[in-house]
Amino acid sequence: MTPPILVQTRRSRSLMIAGSFAVLAVFCLGFFGLALTRAAPLDALPFVTFAVGVGCAALTFYFVGVALRAPMALRMDQNGISGYYAEPAEWAEIKDIGVITGQKGHRFLGFALHDPIAFRDRQTAWRRLTSWSSGRSSGYHIVIPELILKDRSVDDLAAEANALRKAAVHGDVN
Repeated sequence: MTPPILVQTRRSRSLMIAGSFAVLAVFCLGFFGLALTRAAPLDALPFVTFAVGVGCAALTFYFVGVALRAPMALRMDQNGISGYYAEPAEWAEIKDIGVITGQKGHRFLGFALHDPIAFRDRQTAWRRLTSWSSGRSSGYHIVIPELILKDRSVDDLAAEANALRKAAVHGDVN
């Protein structure tokens, strides 16, 4: 029995994203406060900046929580995959594993599914949307960005995932 492959998330990346959203939230909420102190008639702009500021503040807390919790980004074993960025899927459900390069040169680990509709039926609405959009744009329905993977490259993970998948599908699991 091969030991599972565990890949942590990068805390620094989550904190950097949280910091970016925090700066934007402070700017928007500061603009909203400044607009309230003026004697000019209020239009929709201050309230839009308030909504954007509150949304950015919520995303700040979300990414700080991700950084503090440091969830397992990806877990692969003889049964399949799971993790924070990957819904649980068995190797029999996975058709192809590959590396995707995005438009700006970012790299992703992708898992294509035999039956993405049946897979989406088990997901939450948000995961269903991301799975559908990823499958539509790249052909891979489960996509994990390399930027959040701690100390691992997507090339190595794709090779290890292909080896685990072949062993599980062909019955070579110890």
